[in-house]
This record gives sequence, structure tokens and C-alpha cells, in this order.
Amino acid sequence: MTVADWVRGLSNRLTGQSVDPVQALIARGKEYSESGLHADAAASYQDALHISPQHAEAHHGLGLAWRDLQRFDDAAASYRRAVAIRPAYIEAHNNLGVVLQLQGKLRAALACYRDAVDLEPDFPQPNLNLGRLCVILKDHPQAARCYRNALARGLDPDLFGHLLNAITGTASRRAPAGYARIVFDEFAAHFDERLVVGLGYCMPELLGNRVREHTAGTGLRALDLGCGTGLCGKEIAACCSYLMGVDLSHVMLERARSRNVYHEFAEQDIEDYLLTVPALGFDAVLAADVFIYIGDLAALFTGVDRTLTRGGIFAFSIEHAGEESDYTLQSTGRYAHSLQYVRRLAALQQWHEIEASSQTMRRNSDGATDGRLIVMTKH
Repeated sequence: MTVADWVRGLSNRLTGQSVDPVQALIARGKEYSESGLHADAAASYQDALHISPQHAEAHHGLGLAWRDLQRFDDAAASYRRAVAIRPAYIEAHNNLGVVLQLQGKLRAALACYRDAVDLEPDFPQPNLNLGRLCVILKDHPQAARCYRNALARGLDPDLFGHLLNAITGTASRRAPAGYARIVFDEFAAHFDERLVVGLGYCMPELLGNRVREHTAGTGLRALDLGCGTGLCGKEIAACCSYLMGVDLSHVMLERARSRNVYHEFAEQDIEDYLLTVPALGFDAVLAADVFIYIGDLAALFTGVDRTLTRGGIFAFSIEHAGEESDYTLQSTGRYAHSLQYVRRLAALQQWHEIEASSQTMRRNSDGATDGRLIVMTKH
């Protein structure tokens, strides 16, 4: 029995109607990808292409699967086939740019993003990728033009407005909630692979180690601020009697929920959450790579102090800004903080500093990001 016969027969049994076997296989490939079964997704798309070798969508889907499997040459080849079949395939142009950028072929990636923007100026993702890559290439005027054009076309004002502020040096207290949510939603499906595997991100593991080291190590009530996909939760779950995760992104929370280590979640801005959570409710509060979205930390520190038990641990990370200013909105759209600013805020809460060590936050295409791992305890 051929794959096409199998798909057709299954569809007939389920619905009593015939369906396009290629579309059925593509749909199955998408389901596999969403479940993280990237090899199975690739096989489904390949089955579709055995039936219809010139199917642009199947080539594009196969490219996505190869990308998720870190087979970037194969991904690029699949995207190029999709574009050759359908020259105006915007998503294929954009995603070809993504894998070329992952391979360090930045000028070629730039051309792909520009092709996608030229084809459809109102499609947000290529505009975003183009602007971000211009920042990496230190072409800040072009990045600013890209963001201004996106805003002029009515594209997301939280996203492009914040990035324009970052590239033009416009001060702001924090990133809009809409910006953070977009960023989280965008990366949720591949967050762990890109950050942990691709960029050598290990802050959740380091923070988890510190919490275990500086607490009783059992029966903790812990709060994971900006929990994301649950990387911190995975590290400390074994020593918690109760673990709460808070994040803006519904997509991120779904990924965290699948780990089955949290007892409860709140889909909420962390500052808003800290205003309403019961006082003295947690023995440990963690925030891994969260303050890159918040410049002014005063209200947040007050909120943490309110919910932290006496003797409790607050473990978090910052990107280091030097000591010239309290915090800086960088051209990347991320905030960096000075250590003296963090210490001044901690002193206002009468916290005791246990550790403030230098750490490499992540490896980027333009070098490593300097950060600090900080642990405070409440008297």
C-alpha cells in the first residue's frame, strides 16, 4: 500500500470523504512539529513530496523540520526549492534568511529578509528579522528606518516602537508587555534548543544550584518569575513542596506545563502578579534572564520583598551595564543593569548579598554577553 493509499483510506474511514493526500501529510507534519517530533515531521513532508515533488508548501515544511533538527544546509536547500517553485513565497524567503543567519551567512540572510519585505511590506516577521540583523551588522540607521517603516504601515507598535527606542537611545522604564509577549510567543516552540543548545545558556541550572545550596533543599515554596518554558522549574522541582510559575506568554506556559513540575501558573505580568500575591508566601524567588525586559527594578524588588519569607532566597540574573548608569536600554532591545543599582535597591529592602558573580549569559554571533548571577537573602 502506498502512502497516498493509506492517507486516502484513513480519511475515508474517518469522514466518508476523500481528501488530498498531500495536504493530509502536510497537516500531519505540522502536528508532529508542534509536538516536537521533528524527525517524524520531516518524514511526513518527504512522503508528501514523493507524491507531489513540486509542492512548494511541502518543501517549506521540510525546511522547517530540517531547521529544527539543526540540519541547516538541508533546510536552506528545501527553502530554495520552495522559492524556485513559488517565487513570491514570503515565508520561505524569510525562513531561508533565518537558517542562513544561523549559519553565520549574514549578508545572504539580509538579502532574503529584504526580498520578503519587498514582497509583502505588511508581514511583521521579515521586518523584525531585517531590523534585528541590521543591529547585529552595526547598521543602526538602516535598522531605525526598518522599524519606522513598520510603524508607518501600522505594524505592532509595542514591538517596533520598543525596538526603535532601543536603536535611537530613547529612554524607557521597561519594555511594553506586548513586546515581551510577542518575543516569548515567537521563540516558545524552539526556545530550549536555540538558547540552551545554540547559545550555551545555563543560567537556570546555575540559579537552581544556588537555591539548593542556600536553602534547606526540601519542602520549599518557590516562585519562578518569567518562568518561560520551565527551565528553572526543572532544576528546582525536586526540592519544592509548591512551585509557582508566572509568565506573560500563554505559549510559553503551555511548554512549561508539559514538564509536569509546577503546581500552578499565572499568565500575568510579573509586576502585576507581585502586587496581588499573598505576603510572605515563598521561601525562594527566581528570575532567570527576566530583567532584560525591565529597566526600572524598584517596584519589582519591593514586590519580591513582600512575598519572600524571612531568610528566603532571591536568585536572579542581569546583563551587566557597567557602572555609569542604573540601567541601559541596549540596541538589542534588552535592558542591562549596573551592579551598584541592584545593590542600592537591595539595601532599601535590607537584603543581605550572598553572591554577585560574573557569568556569561549566552553566546551571540557578535560575542558573549556579560552578566551577573546574584543571590540575596531577606533578613
